[in-house]
Amino acid sequence: MTRIAEKAPLIWKDESYAILGACVAVYKDKGCGFLEPVYHECLEIELDLQGILFLSNPRRPCSIAFEPSFKPSRPISYATTKSFSNQSRLRGGQ
Repeated sequence: MTRIAEKAPLIWKDESYAILGACVAVYKDKGCGFLEPVYHECLEIELDLQGILFLSNPRRPCSIAFEPSFKPSRPISYATTKSFSNQSRLRGGQ
């Protein structure tokens, strides 16, 4: 069988196409080399501009030593990443 024959049809074809289009738009704008939080923040902006509803950084249940709790994730902004990058260069890092 060919690879095309093995593919199942997409259930949410239009939605999938719009989300992938937003991902490609962010990648074309930013290029490669950034940390994941930078792309995450840019993708949030792009999805919002395109009117695509999404949930970013949902609370995830976390249990340590059998004590359930909720630990919110903390996003890292571009400014934080840029600051870290500049400090790394000052210390002689790449």
